Amino acid sequence: MSGDTPIHWEITELVLKAFRAVFNKMGPQFLEAVYARALEIECRKRGLRVRREVPIAVRSDGVIVGHTAQTSSSTEWSSSK
Repeated sequence: MSGDTPIHWEITELVLKAFRAVFNKMGPQFLEAVYARALEIECRKRGLRVRREVPIAVRSDGVIVGHTAQTSSSTEWSSSK
């Protein structure tokens, strides 16, 4: 792996391919929630573990002041399907 390759390139490449597959199948006419669910399913089919709206801590000056849902998905590679 060269120094120019992003750290999680394999996962990024799988997510981008999944996105393209979903958009090519569905086209541009649906709401974001529909695409998010379809992308979640497509990523899982490609061996990725997906979590949606993961809670994250909000910090101010290093102190947790609350929690909010992360609006994007969290994706990890899983070698077992």
